[in-house]
Amino acid sequence: MKVLHICNDLFGSQVHANLYRRLAEAGLRQVVYAPIRKGVVATERLLAETPLVVDRIVKPYHRFLYFLKRRTIYRSMAKQVDLSDCDLIHATTLFSDGGVAYRAYQERHIPYYVTVRNTDVNFFLRMTPHLWFTGWRILLHAKRILFVSPSMRERFTKSWVIRPILSRIQDKFITRANGVEDFWCDHVRREATLNHKILFVGELSEMKNMSRLILSVADLRREAGFEDVTLTLVGSMDRSSPRIRSLIEREKEWVTYLGVVKNREQLCDIYREHSIFAMPSLYETFGLVFVEALSQNLAILYTKGQGVDGLFDPTVGRGVDPTSVADLREALRDLLNHREAYSNRSVDFDAFRWGAVSDFYARLYDDDLKS
Repeated sequence: MKVLHICNDLFGSQVHANLYRRLAEAGLRQVVYAPIRKGVVATERLLAETPLVVDRIVKPYHRFLYFLKRRTIYRSMAKQVDLSDCDLIHATTLFSDGGVAYRAYQERHIPYYVTVRNTDVNFFLRMTPHLWFTGWRILLHAKRILFVSPSMRERFTKSWVIRPILSRIQDKFITRANGVEDFWCDHVRREATLNHKILFVGELSEMKNMSRLILSVADLRREAGFEDVTLTLVGSMDRSSPRIRSLIEREKEWVTYLGVVKNREQLCDIYREHSIFAMPSLYETFGLVFVEALSQNLAILYTKGQGVDGLFDPTVGRGVDPTSVADLREALRDLLNHREAYSNRSVDFDAFRWGAVSDFYARLYDDDLKS
């Protein structure tokens, strides 16, 4: 058995590379094809047993010309990857990568999986009506349709674009959460830190709802008993949002920006210094930082219907409406007032080890090819 992974975001997320490494360690024969833009920095290095084809073929205008992009990528991939030696294709997105996998299925009859992600649900299904029938074809011919969270699966099934074909594809659905580095599973902390310190880890962007988070904490600090609440921000700064920089500067008395922290031990210490982890993203496919934060027993604030919503017991934290500063403020107040009621006791962190995730996929690939 040999699996071809089509992954346009290999260098934008550690998730895919971590999975491919573990699959290689388990002995799976695979090849990774990464179609990227010219300016993307190729940083990942996979195991020698896994060939990696980095194809700088994506052009800016491809964003508006889906079918040209799909045709161009497929023809280039077919020249660089021996498709006759591939038994299965796993596309990391429904439309961008799944469209290429569908072309391979049409021409080479290679079965394929697609994973549905945030961009598929919140951009393609909402804003590209000219591609809806193409999406149907991709889904109807896919061997498996994968989701990394229950909330993503629910939003997908509720889309009125999907409803006409839902009964024909829902038996292909599988939900399996992403993994985190073993470090976090090896250093699980069960005792909680009880203070008024709130933490955010991730890209400081409007997509992550930074402005509303800062404003909600500012409002909370005006209430009696919460004057000492602080907010710590860890991650890269989105240069396209001067508003976030302005808010951080304005509230620097109680907002601390630490920048990017790559050292896991240092990041672990930062988690343990805080009581609440808050990331009320407008849209979120999964959010590995939630699992990291939970491993250190922080109560989490997350977005209803996004990311990890529905994945854990309600005792891990609170879901919010990300567009409401008042709702964020209320949730933070509740988490701080009743901190002892929230914990990670219900979470099985071994299920998030990449070894467990890769074993799941390896068995799935094998079972499907034998059936």
